[in-house]
Amino acid sequence: MGGFLESIIELFLHSSLFYPILGMFVIGDCVFPLLPSETIVNIASAWSGSTGRPWVWGIFLAAWGYSIVGDNISYFVGRMFSDRLTFKPNSKRARVSDWVRNSVERNEAVTIITARFIPWARWFLTIFLGSVKYPWWRFFFVDAVGAFIWATQATLIGYLGGWIFQDYPLIGVIIGVVAGLTSGIVIQHIQKSRVAQA
Repeated sequence: MGGFLESIIELFLHSSLFYPILGMFVIGDCVFPLLPSETIVNIASAWSGSTGRPWVWGIFLAAWGYSIVGDNISYFVGRMFSDRLTFKPNSKRARVSDWVRNSVERNEAVTIITARFIPWARWFLTIFLGSVKYPWWRFFFVDAVGAFIWATQATLIGYLGGWIFQDYPLIGVIIGVVAGLTSGIVIQHIQKSRVAQA
């Protein structure tokens, strides 16, 4: 069974379609935060750490570039529907919207960068910033920094898991994915606590 799974993973990661599929997942996760883009990056990076392929820098650059593209698509979607984004007073969405607005006013860079690690928060924030016509050039720059940190974290965690278990690629993949998911859950928990206290 393990050999079969290794063959399937290797076939996918060595395919010429790997980077386009990775791009589809990363961009799709930005626009519709249901696709496990970070998990795909973790898996590919862990395999790279174990076997040397695919090229880890290629994974990193693809994850970084595609995430910037996806976030900017969401931003411009928000701009297109700016007149329709209204929330009932005192509703949960209204409270989240107020918290986002206040957080951006207090420290825009930290808010945008932190949201990059939380799928639904990232989606809501990019849509929101577009809807309030937050300066695009400023969003692009800060988001690129956040995407860089996100891609570094997702790639590095997976790669280290694979590198530590070089003789057991599947174990390396599992360790890399679990470590990546754990870091994401911790960040989500911290962010939810901040929203609840707002």
